Amino acid sequence: MGLLNDLYDTYNRNSAVVGQRTLQGLKEIELLPIGHGYANMQIEVVVTPNGEFFSAKVVEKKDAATRIPMTEASSSRTSSPVPHPLHDGLKYVAGDYSQYVKEKQKSPTPNELYLQQLTDWCQSSVANERVRAILKYLAQKCLIADLVKEHVLYVEDDELLPKWSTKERGSEHRPEIFSVAPSEQAKVAVRFDVQDPTSSVVQTPVWQDEAVMSSAIAFFTQDSTKKGLDFVTGEYTTLAENHPSNLRYAGDMAKLISANDKQNFTYLGRFKDKDQAATIGYETSQKIHNALKWLIAKQGLTRDGRVYLAWSNELPRVPTPDLSGDELTIELEPDLAQIVTEETTNAPFATKYRRALRGFSANLTTDAKVNVLILDAATPGRLGILYYNSFNAEDYFARLGRWQTASEWSHQYSFVKGQRRPFNGAPSVTDIIYAALGEHASERVLNNYFQTLYACVVEGQRVPWYLCQNLMQRSSRPEIFTSYSQWRKNIEITCSMLKNYYQEGSPVMDENNQDRSYLFGRLLAVAHALENEALWKKEINRGTNAQRYMNAFSAHPEKTWRIIWDNISPYVISLGPASNRYQRKMQEISAKFKVEDFNDQPLSGKYFIGFQSQLNQFYTKKEEEK
Repeated sequence: MGLLNDLYDTYNRNSAVVGQRTLQGLKEIELLPIGHGYANMQIEVVVTPNGEFFSAKVVEKKDAATRIPMTEASSSRTSSPVPHPLHDGLKYVAGDYSQYVKEKQKSPTPNELYLQQLTDWCQSSVANERVRAILKYLAQKCLIADLVKEHVLYVEDDELLPKWSTKERGSEHRPEIFSVAPSEQAKVAVRFDVQDPTSSVVQTPVWQDEAVMSSAIAFFTQDSTKKGLDFVTGEYTTLAENHPSNLRYAGDMAKLISANDKQNFTYLGRFKDKDQAATIGYETSQKIHNALKWLIAKQGLTRDGRVYLAWSNELPRVPTPDLSGDELTIELEPDLAQIVTEETTNAPFATKYRRALRGFSANLTTDAKVNVLILDAATPGRLGILYYNSFNAEDYFARLGRWQTASEWSHQYSFVKGQRRPFNGAPSVTDIIYAALGEHASERVLNNYFQTLYACVVEGQRVPWYLCQNLMQRSSRPEIFTSYSQWRKNIEITCSMLKNYYQEGSPVMDENNQDRSYLFGRLLAVAHALENEALWKKEINRGTNAQRYMNAFSAHPEKTWRIIWDNISPYVISLGPASNRYQRKMQEISAKFKVEDFNDQPLSGKYFIGFQSQLNQFYTKKEEEK
């Protein structure tokens, strides 16, 4: 199945939670019913079951988001007047709008269109009594007058006051409506409720009432007369003329499906009209788009408008490809987050992954799938699919494991609740792109690198060489980092990606490796460790010569090594007998060189692996001695 089929299947499999709001972090999410969407409302009006005005209030910003019924046309309206069925902007719902706002309105006016549509709904066989009460009140065309009496809206010279000038009127008695209005009072939106003031029972608000929701769905889905073949389900059904927007966030006008370009060659030249290209049922389109909105809000990662999403219909949660080795195992086995021991932090990744996956895989079935999707808008109105693939769940987890193993390195920079938590595995994709490009790179470039690595993880590809080059260039310049720990983090990430690229290497010292770049890297590490110890004993806080000449060393290793050795000679003397182990290590490494290899030819990226492996050996021995 393709993307549309998978999204349609996702909606149907989660039909039990349709219309239920759940808390996800600090935000509420909801799998929307067909023909519904969210809009911000600034005023709430309560009427009685007899259609009489009862009360009104300003809605606080935190409660403004309201689920409202929408028609196929109103869900994607732009500047043309297309009313929502019930809750809407003031110019639609207020029959006395023209008395308080002086602006030209074409006939039929937005209010006339709104009332006609609402009347048709209330006269249908699927009408709801609470909606009829709202219509009975609005037919009196006195909404703004009532809101002015209730001190919700404010007028001056019989016109709605556009804005509240604090210079002229002060801020002490500034009405609440001016704090929530999008721009001016005339632009506010109103939601309606029906309550019986003679009853002690408070009914569910109209916008949360399932009976009202069902009535709206029943009426507005039966209204269309355009029938045809649904290319997704294969059924002959009511077709969608317009498809929803607002997929990534509120106000997002980019559409996943659109064919309103009748002038250019979007479909002309191949088809006479857009329906010959493809047609999708109204209900199918609603389910597809609502499922996508829900998934993005629930578990999508959005970077500068680009959406990265991984989901499964058979699993309660799916680890995303961008996680680090530690984050991945914790995602599979959350209890590991509370355990910070030598066994859990320094264990090989494969060992931890097998343990974490053992419990998680109990939920796997043979036909379980994982879908991976990347979306972005090339233009404000078009949402493009940059990547989509569907994997067998076992294969997906195997791919994640292979990426982590191919990029496995020992990382010392992770902290949990203030406690250092080293881990083995790959760094997170976010850490990789910032290590390669820096904190101040443009979001567009960061996004392109992020997408490339995302695909490398799920497709099992090696990381590109240009990424490794960027990492090496930045890691060879310790002076650009704010602290030693930041530079060391960058080195560890660089080694991880070089291991992935070369398909070899390890944070554990390989004494038998005679690659000249690897050996030169080891020599540089010894020089760094020697000088670092001497500076520490003298309580001098500065970088070493090995750090300072790192960039030059990679280009001219023999020449630069002589300079470094001359500069560290005084520290060899100042350390005294403590320098012996470093000198022995240098002699040991030098003996492994072939005579012809000790030259000034530029080094490959393997010198980073040798450098960091040698440092790891020194640090490990120090820890053991302690």
